[in-house]
Amino acid sequence: MVMRNLLLPIGFSMFGVAASAQITTPRPQWWITDGTVNAIELDPITNTVALGGAFSYVGPNNPFGTEVDLGTSQVRPQMPRINGVVQTAVSDGAGGWYIGGAFTEVGGLPRLRLAHILSDGSVGPWAPTANNTVFTMLMHAGALYIGGGFGLVNGVPRPRIATLDPATGSLGSWGSTQTVSPPTVIFAMALAGGKIYLGGSISSLTISAIPYTRNNLMALDAATGAIDPWAPTASHAVTKLIASASEVYVAGDFTSLNGTARNYCGALDATTGTLLPWDPSPNLSTTKTVSSLVLHTDRIFLAGSFTQLAGLPANRLAAVDLTTGAIHPTTVPTPDASVSALALDPSGTTLFAAGSFLSMAGQDRRCMAAIDIATGSVTSLDIRHSPGTLTLTCSGTGLFNGGSFLSSGGRSRTNIAVLDGTTGVAVPTQPNVAFNAGVRAIACAQGMWYVGGDFSSPTPHLLAIDQTSGALDTWNPAANGSVRALAVDGSSIYAAGDFTNIGGQPRNGLAELSLLSNINIATAWDPAPDGTVRALQLDASHVYAGGAFNNIGGAGHRGVASLDRTTALAEAIAYDLDISGSCHALDLFNSDLYIAGDFTTINGIAANRIGMVDATTGTLSANLGSSLVDGPVRAITCKAAFSSCAGTSPW
Repeated sequence: MVMRNLLLPIGFSMFGVAASAQITTPRPQWWITDGTVNAIELDPITNTVALGGAFSYVGPNNPFGTEVDLGTSQVRPQMPRINGVVQTAVSDGAGGWYIGGAFTEVGGLPRLRLAHILSDGSVGPWAPTANNTVFTMLMHAGALYIGGGFGLVNGVPRPRIATLDPATGSLGSWGSTQTVSPPTVIFAMALAGGKIYLGGSISSLTISAIPYTRNNLMALDAATGAIDPWAPTASHAVTKLIASASEVYVAGDFTSLNGTARNYCGALDATTGTLLPWDPSPNLSTTKTVSSLVLHTDRIFLAGSFTQLAGLPANRLAAVDLTTGAIHPTTVPTPDASVSALALDPSGTTLFAAGSFLSMAGQDRRCMAAIDIATGSVTSLDIRHSPGTLTLTCSGTGLFNGGSFLSSGGRSRTNIAVLDGTTGVAVPTQPNVAFNAGVRAIACAQGMWYVGGDFSSPTPHLLAIDQTSGALDTWNPAANGSVRALAVDGSSIYAAGDFTNIGGQPRNGLAELSLLSNINIATAWDPAPDGTVRALQLDASHVYAGGAFNNIGGAGHRGVASLDRTTALAEAIAYDLDISGSCHALDLFNSDLYIAGDFTTINGIAANRIGMVDATTGTLSANLGSSLVDGPVRAITCKAAFSSCAGTSPW
């Protein structure tokens, strides 16, 4: 779950009567997380926003395709936003990229699975169309060759393969005489000796009215499209190809080539299709273990999820001999998880790798790393992003990263991050705290972020972080259970959750604490709820508590109550939920108290999971849930004429 999925804004008139509902598009410049966000706190003094939850990364909202500027070692911010998976990319030779995939829009412009991104990051006018996914591309003799699952290109029949003019996007004649039998899909292309070698899920096809049978591999004349007699067989789909004048190296889902055992990779004679001795023999797995391969002088680099080659340890990234397939003596760093894509720079000095790993050779490298081929060492390039890279392509000055990922160029963060309130980008100084479990609540006061949650380290369930330095403060009330809600006012902070002891005092899930760093003892204020408190709001005289209790402050109140800030006694005002209902969130706006959770009534009157009551009387002003809400609401925030609620994050 990422942060951009959390908010459902609901509009109201200034008089509080439900007027409309709308889903708004998240601001694309705001950074997102790779997990659940449970708490959002704005500090108007520093204009920063703290996020808390269960996540390990925060980064730009730049999904599916990005470029790393190899001069600055940074992700280029000018790249257009892409709305679907990018499967393949080819340099245009002028600092831009041709891309193919499953997208339908690039930079706000309609682009049906094919697009041209110019060197300045703008979307070029080049706009051919394919009616299904484009998986592979290559440039040859002034034409862009494409392969995939499509049947139409520019509205004209071109089953699975076609050529396009890279300047105009006009369709070439190559592939026009072919018909195929579904489910033929082309996943990979390679060029050598005037032939285009194709790998995929290939069976029967017809070219110039003549039927042919091919088993996941075939070759066509690069100029005419005529079928070549080259016809080796693979037991399952071929997804990667490298071709030279004498050999074709293949990888995919197969376990045999030409009827002989070859686990996920092998080599074939480029002319006859005869199986060659090259056999790295990765260990068998329930998942495809070789996802990428690249050729470098006397070796081939393999990447995937394998842990052995020919019975010898080789963890997910390896170099093998070009002739035998045996492990090459060159040093290759070890990632801690699978590698999904590889690319070489044109000079052949640097190998780029992407995948789901978090470290490479013990160095912190989140999902991307660069390797010096001469030494085998990990370079200083440190581009962190979310997993999902499917293709890497290097032009020399830029590295294109395409796939199903949602963010690239962010920062590793464990359960807390602070963003600039205007730009939405992570501020330079982040909390320097290592949480061992999730964050549930954040509040700010007196230059501190107060943080509560499920964590037991570095302090149990509640701590304070200096906003300027990011350092952990000495304040430590030491709750013995999760802290789910915090509210700050003046010199006091109120904490609610699952604890029975906090600040050295017995407190059943609700307590008042001092904000002073040298005072860690709970005050005498003790409403003693008989169930969990999940939400808190304050005004000058009252603490509003919401949760799953039936008695609080010495009186019977079900789910929501108003408590005196001095005596801790419950006010007579009732906001009772139905007998099986519970409150997950509260917000106070002027004299209106917004209640959200999992309930059907407030004070016996219909209110579907969201209600607005008069805080001073308990009178239900509006049943805001109506038919709009079909599940529990976990959070609600009311500002001016609008309210935002969240219901996607499990409590």
